[in-house]
Amino acid sequence: MRYVTLAPQYMLRGWCDMKYALYNWDSWGGEPNKVVPLTPLQMQAIELITSKGVSMDDKILPKSFRNAAKKLLNRKILVECSKDEGLTEFQKYKYSDAKMSQVLVWSITGNCNLRCRHCYISADKNLYGEITFEQCKEVIRQMIDANIYEVAITGGEALVRKDFWQLIDLLIENRIKIEEIFTNGVAITENFLDKLEERKIKMNCFMVSFDGVGCHDWLRGIKGTEEKTLAAIRLMKKRGYAVIVTTVLHDGNRAALLPTYELMKEIGVNKWKTANIANSGNWTKQENNSIDEMKIIDEYFKVIEKYKADGMPMAIKLGGIFYSDGAGRGYSIPCLNGCGTAERETETLCEASRIFPHLLPDGKLIPCMPMSGTLMEKIAPNIFDEGQSIGKILTNSPIEKYSNCTYKDLFEKNSECAACEYKYKCSHCPASSMEDTGNFFGKNRSCCIFVKGKHFERVQQIMEN
Repeated sequence: MRYVTLAPQYMLRGWCDMKYALYNWDSWGGEPNKVVPLTPLQMQAIELITSKGVSMDDKILPKSFRNAAKKLLNRKILVECSKDEGLTEFQKYKYSDAKMSQVLVWSITGNCNLRCRHCYISADKNLYGEITFEQCKEVIRQMIDANIYEVAITGGEALVRKDFWQLIDLLIENRIKIEEIFTNGVAITENFLDKLEERKIKMNCFMVSFDGVGCHDWLRGIKGTEEKTLAAIRLMKKRGYAVIVTTVLHDGNRAALLPTYELMKEIGVNKWKTANIANSGNWTKQENNSIDEMKIIDEYFKVIEKYKADGMPMAIKLGGIFYSDGAGRGYSIPCLNGCGTAERETETLCEASRIFPHLLPDGKLIPCMPMSGTLMEKIAPNIFDEGQSIGKILTNSPIEKYSNCTYKDLFEKNSECAACEYKYKCSHCPASSMEDTGNFFGKNRSCCIFVKGKHFERVQQIMEN
């Protein structure tokens, strides 16, 4: 007789918009297998076959239950155990009245050790401050109440928080997985990585900001930062960590795109992502803060050509115009990931804002990081206000309302998009619209230029020749 339980990374959870689900604590947020909806019968079957003393081979069980157990065992969702084991308390079903969200992106401080010209929250002036350690305990309590068990830590610069390790230990104690740490890299040392490894943290990756060969120091405001950041990236790779590098683009560093790609390839980063600089926070104070979209697109084509010739050696995402997971496994054009047909107009504009809400250093909860400094931040509720919490804001608030807006809503609010021949092809980023126009349903300038100019045909030509 065989006895089974859920593999350690799985738990049974439910939310008001998904009553029963199998939750994979170990996978990345947003992955298809992260949260798998279950029917009431499927939930009943899993709870029964994982009960103490119940064998998955017992003929008294319905045949459908026994067959399901075999499939789940083959997929390693179930594992064999002793007769007296069963589910741990952490794995047992827990329901939350909140709407489902997978990862909290948490700015644990509004302070920073650099003076970045493009900081969206003006961390060089510490305008947002940081909440107390006691308030951090409350954030974690609210996360657990909302069935959120993963966090991506950011700032400001997260590593400058004085009680950083106390907070990390508190997350571990409460079984909150640290999915990513966003950092400028300056404070990454052998000692820091030693402390991570002492805690046996199974983190998915480091996300490091690097803004171009020969350009990084200017944007970061402190001489010598480029050298330190690159040294940190190399150290993290040497120590076996996955590293994703993000680069923001403006007219001053677009010529560094190809040399930066070459450097990222040489270092062996796991993924390189680029995006146009957000016209918010400190960047609005720069005298020359415009971006020539077409000149940046031309530089992108040079990178795509070299990337293809190199055999697609790493994962790469160039704004909204190109994405590949590397290793020669094909590509996509994010700008063309629209709803596709009239029948799918009810799809949400941005699934990411529902999965990865962003908690600002002062406790305001917004749909995503790029919406900092926009109208969305002004209307955002604070999780510490009376009657508020992460779960309540995700379920019934202006943030929830906007996070669930659909393509149909867009076409009703924006007549130009509704009349466009590419309306079902073109994807729509509300954060970019807020930055470009101040309107959630406004145009995405860069996407419009790329799609209406049919520049996607050139990408296809390069990749499919």
